[in-house]
Order: sequence, then structure tokens, then C-alpha cells
Amino acid sequence: MLHLGFACNWTEPRSNTWSGIPHALYQALLRQVEIHLVDIDVLLPRWQQLYYTLRSLSKHPYAAYWQNEAPHSPARHRAIQGRFRQEMQSCSGLDAVLCISDIEPTPRLSQYLYFDLSIPGFREMLRVPELARVERVHYRDSYLQAREMQQKRVYEAARGLFAVSRFAAEGASRAYDIPHERLHVVGAGATATALESSERLHPKEYLLVVGKDVERKAIPLVLQAYARLREKADVDMVVIGPELHELSSWVSEGVHVLGAQPKDVVQRYFHHARLFVLPSYFEAYGLVFAEALVHGVPVVARNCCAMPEIIREADNGYLLSEHSTQPDELAALISKSLADTEMVERVRAQRVAAAQYYSWDRVAHDIVQRIVRNAQDDEARRL
Repeated sequence: MLHLGFACNWTEPRSNTWSGIPHALYQALLRQVEIHLVDIDVLLPRWQQLYYTLRSLSKHPYAAYWQNEAPHSPARHRAIQGRFRQEMQSCSGLDAVLCISDIEPTPRLSQYLYFDLSIPGFREMLRVPELARVERVHYRDSYLQAREMQQKRVYEAARGLFAVSRFAAEGASRAYDIPHERLHVVGAGATATALESSERLHPKEYLLVVGKDVERKAIPLVLQAYARLREKADVDMVVIGPELHELSSWVSEGVHVLGAQPKDVVQRYFHHARLFVLPSYFEAYGLVFAEALVHGVPVVARNCCAMPEIIREADNGYLLSEHSTQPDELAALISKSLADTEMVERVRAQRVAAAQYYSWDRVAHDIVQRIVRNAQDDEARRL
């Protein structure tokens, strides 16, 4: 049996770490019978978290910098690295370690990394014209350069890298010259599960938008497109994530902005939606697209980044052209999607298959099988 360590810099509660992804993966790995999973908790004590936040604040007079950089500052990274080494001393007999954060490996132990967006990938996002003016103010170039150098060491030393998408894997391969045989695309699971039935929370037919990052998710563009669509289609729009004051400039009749909602409420809105609309300018993966498909809801996304890996044109949704910022074009695509009854029925019929593929159990199984094969190959080379 493979003894696998799982190292993550958790937040509290654990289910809130990175949109719930590490927690869901950890729980799925616990269900894998081929391994014995060991929790390596690299969460810093609260006093250390406060110390490194204040230390970062003292160096950055602009709040926009330190609020974003403090969780990943070099000093904090060194502290996490020290915590990892300390925890590893009490974890004897491990065959490999799976890390969720950029933790530098220990000697004589196979280390793997599960990731979505590399620092070079983030720099690529900054080159998107619609996002550069918003995102660039949050990070200094010197900070990104330091993070990139540190991440390069981690990626180069890892025995294997598990990526959430081909887009993420290819970006890391180009940036850090990682051989393709060390990169494995395993995807991610939907954090929601399909409902067989549930009470409707909205009385009318509606389009659904779920996302907190207003600019990157192109939510203003969606609302402008909806205002044009509303003239022809009697359908409402429900927006979950942002607060009303963030969208007040674009809200029109028929738009219902709900702000943040509990996961079970979000699931119920997914279940009854006519269409999920989110033509983001940048997505390293996009769990919400998988969640829509698990609920049998077609998707309108954008033809860039990882979105075409999930959304297949005219099969389970439609893709807005990569650089489009035209509300009329998006409105036409939404109308086309609503009218495509064959696609709607097909997506509904495929929801069981979607739930099986976009499951954390499938992701965990793929990760374990790759680590086991690598361990067997390493053992054969030693003989």
C-alpha cells in the first residue's frame, strides 16, 4: 500500500481553502483504498500569520499591495517551508507527498504538486486588456519576479505536476521548460452535486451567473447583453456572488442580484436555470462550468484559456469569441443557446456522465494511479 502525505497550507475552516478544492480532494483521497493518507498540516499558528501580515504591511504603504502580497510573502513562505520540514520529521515511512502549495521538496522523497495557475500564467492574465488596469495595481513586478523564481525551483524539483487543465499544464511547461512526461492533466471535481428535484427559488425562467470577480468574469458585459436580450426574450437573470452596489451601473429590469449565497442555495439555482452565462476573460479552469453541466444546464463561456476544454461548441454550450467585448454579440449567442432545444435536451441527458467525470473521486483515482505507476517505475530502475 502506498503511504501518501498530503501537505496544504490550510485556512480555517479547511473547507474555505482555495474554494474548497484541497478539502474536497483530501476527502476523495481518503476514499481511495490503494493508499494510506497522512495529513501534513502546514498551517501557521495564528500569531505567526498575524506577524507576517504586519511585517508585510510595514514594507508596503499601499494597502492594495500588502493585502494581496502578504499571504505569499517570501518571509511567510520560509516560515511555511520550516513548518513543512518540522511536520515531515514526524511522518516516517512516506512513499510520496502531494502538495497543494508551492512547497520546496525534501531530499529522497518523491514530491508532487496539484496546481491551477502558475505565476507566468498570472502574468499572462495581466496582458488581457480588460483585466490589466484592474489586476496590475494589486501586485508589484518585483514581487511577481520573486514568486516566479521560487515557484520555478518547486516545479523543477517535483517528481510530477498535476494540473487542473491542459491550459494550465501547457503554460507551466512553456514557462519553466517542464518535460511533458512530468505533467499530468487530471482536472478537478465539481464542488456541488446534482439534485434530482428541489423547490424553485425563483418564480420565472432565468439565466444564471455565479462568480465573485466582477471584472475577470465579465459580469458587466453579461448584464449589458441581457439588457438587449430582454427586449426579445421573457427571461430573468439571477446573479450570485457580487453585491448589488458592485453592479448598480449595469443592472436593468429583470436582473436579480443575490450576493453571496450558501452552497445548497447555489445548487438549487443551478438546478432550475435555463442557461449558465459566464464569458470570463481568463479562467485557468472554471469549476462553475463543470457544476452547470453536472446540473444539466448548458453554458455560454468564452473561447479562450481552459474554457474550450469543458465547453464544446454546440454540444453542451456556446463560446463567445476570445476578444469580444460586444454586448450584441453575446446577446445573440445567448438567444442562439436558448433556441437550441436539441442541445438543451442533450446536456440534460448527459448530466449523469458529467457528474461521474467531474467528480473528486475520479480526480483522486487518477492522481493515485499516476503516483503508484511512478513508484513502480522508480523501483524497477533501482533493481
